[in-house]
Amino acid sequence: MGRVREISLARTYGLPGHAPLVLFALGRTVGWIAHAIEQYATGESIRPRARYTGPAPEGSHLTL
Repeated sequence: MGRVREISLARTYGLPGHAPLVLFALGRTVGWIAHAIEQYATGESIRPRARYTGPAPEGSHLTL
């Protein structure tokens, strides 16, 4: 659905052909920055319950 919105914006405003990709990337980047600012402000990860379940790296003393 997002691509349709970006393509219609580009056509409406007469933007160049690569504009939909740039609009998509810009929107995604703004979202990532907002998440980073929120994490920095609260000191918490957005997904604190995520847990690595793979093998421990060689030479590691971690217990998983």
